[in-house]
Amino acid sequence: MLPFPRPSEMRTERLVLRPLRHADAAPLFATYTGDLEVTRYLPWRRHRSRNQTEAMIRVGEDLAESRTAYLMAITLHDDTSSPIGLLNIGDSEHGISVGFGLAQNRWGGGYGSEIIAHVCKWLLDRPTVWRVWGYCDAENAASARVMVKAGMQFEGTLGRFAVHPNLAFEPRDCQLFAAIRG
Repeated sequence: MLPFPRPSEMRTERLVLRPLRHADAAPLFATYTGDLEVTRYLPWRRHRSRNQTEAMIRVGEDLAESRTAYLMAITLHDDTSSPIGLLNIGDSEHGISVGFGLAQNRWGGGYGSEIIAHVCKWLLDRPTVWRVWGYCDAENAASARVMVKAGMQFEGTLGRFAVHPNLAFEPRDCQLFAAIRG
């Protein structure tokens, strides 16, 4: 169980992170969950219908209620009704895990590192959080750069660590990154 309640909102310089809403299903499906390129390295299959995205939002609500994980919408300050991606904060026996994804039209704008840097700092300010970690497929150089730019340290390659079903149905090598409280 996550040792803190789900934040109602987090703000960075350009972004607002907030809990998912049912109304987020259509814009998320159009730009994120239904896009094969965006979901290429994610641990779930690309959604083929908005109904799958709606189901993911319901699962996210259940996880938040049990405090197992918090799935949050990433939005721009000037349009908090249209998510441009997702952030996942998860419980782990080795710290708190973070994962993110952005709509393809938002790649390369520095949003990923802005989100991860802010969330890592926020999490490490919680008195019971000592470690925040994330991973990416070993071939996903863009996500690796985001985590390093956000201040996370590369800790190593994990052989056959995670299945990314949009690439293969067998576990793939992944790179592990972490930020720790000193």
